[in-house]
Amino acid sequence: MILALTMAACDGTEEATGSSEDGEVKEITVWFNRDYAIPPDQFDAFHAEHPDIRVTYDVRPDDNILPTLVQMREAGEELPDIIQDDTAIIPGYVQADLILGMNDVVARWEEEDPETYEQLDPVVWEQGTFDGEIYQMALIANYDILYYNVEWLEEAGVDPQLESWEEVYEVSNDLKAARPDSFPFTIQGDPRDGVTALLNQMITSGVPFDGAVPELTSEQGEYLIGWYQKMVADGLISPEAVAWGEDEARGAFIGKRTALIIEGLNTAADFTETPDYNFEEDWATTLLPISTTEGAEEGDYFVVPRGFSIVGETEHPYEASLALRYLTETEQVVGTTLLGNSPPRHEEALTNSPELDEFLPHFTQDMRGAYLEGIPNPPAPNFAEIETVLGEMLNGLVAGDDRPAAEVAASVQEQLDELKT
Repeated sequence: MILALTMAACDGTEEATGSSEDGEVKEITVWFNRDYAIPPDQFDAFHAEHPDIRVTYDVRPDDNILPTLVQMREAGEELPDIIQDDTAIIPGYVQADLILGMNDVVARWEEEDPETYEQLDPVVWEQGTFDGEIYQMALIANYDILYYNVEWLEEAGVDPQLESWEEVYEVSNDLKAARPDSFPFTIQGDPRDGVTALLNQMITSGVPFDGAVPELTSEQGEYLIGWYQKMVADGLISPEAVAWGEDEARGAFIGKRTALIIEGLNTAADFTETPDYNFEEDWATTLLPISTTEGAEEGDYFVVPRGFSIVGETEHPYEASLALRYLTETEQVVGTTLLGNSPPRHEEALTNSPELDEFLPHFTQDMRGAYLEGIPNPPAPNFAEIETVLGEMLNGLVAGDDRPAAEVAASVQEQLDELKT
């Protein structure tokens, strides 16, 4: 018995107490794709309220859940009941007929439990809807902002409220003039890691998209390519960044070797844990610019939604929906944020949570508004392939690709156009 209980604790399993009227305890398996998305009480409160449902969970952090489910189904293996993944990939699940359309489930939720339902911002359902059917509860979103080194900007007399990407370039030159041996702007140049920041720049700059494919040959697309070329040519980005991933880029910023970095909102948790590295004294944040140049047409704020879907082969869709309701309770969404998750699109958590306010002091009301207004990159079944092409382009630019911007744009656009669905 002791061994069994120990194993249950290790794999995230909690034993239910009690059973349903027919004596059956229904089992629900949840696959999280980040460990910090697991509710802090590990479903204890859920089991207490629903003794006839037993929830187990696993963490699949390799962003490979879709092909894994396809392979498991082909092998006749039992699939989980709930999965967590990025919204951009949901069309691939729909195309593979792997997840459940949730219109009826959500309607029943609204009728039975309006209190928890109404806490969710409408974008939670809107961004999880495809062809009129809800396939995902897009509860959170990755959201990038601009982090800056307070001392460097004060030293150079720079205002951190930057209105355009051209102003970011000009400010970077001012920072380098104050510290000639520095590289003011840091980037994840590794082709596998830097795409989210690049997509942020595209959306905020107003680059048009055809489905999930950006039109790099547009005026805005060619501008951004040229922007990176200027940043590299003027020594504003370290040549070492060509091989930098997340850890190296963040390390340069924390180590005060650089002054500007595009990073996710929840990255601040790493900064606050760094000794003698204080918010508003050493680092601070501002919204990303939403235009290429002064007076140019504005783009939009950008988010990368992530959420939960019910797997189509589940034997217990209603019980799975009850688990989704539990995951949206204020205590759970605030708790996962404190563990490192992105903030939820949840009214009480964003407007009346002292714990969240204390943990994310840089998440201002302006940022919260932009967070809820942010648009996602148009999703596609082959979104990962599109990211690969863009990542390779960024890596080449950081490495010093100095071909005319229009030539680079045309070359990469040809590859992207082949991926249009």
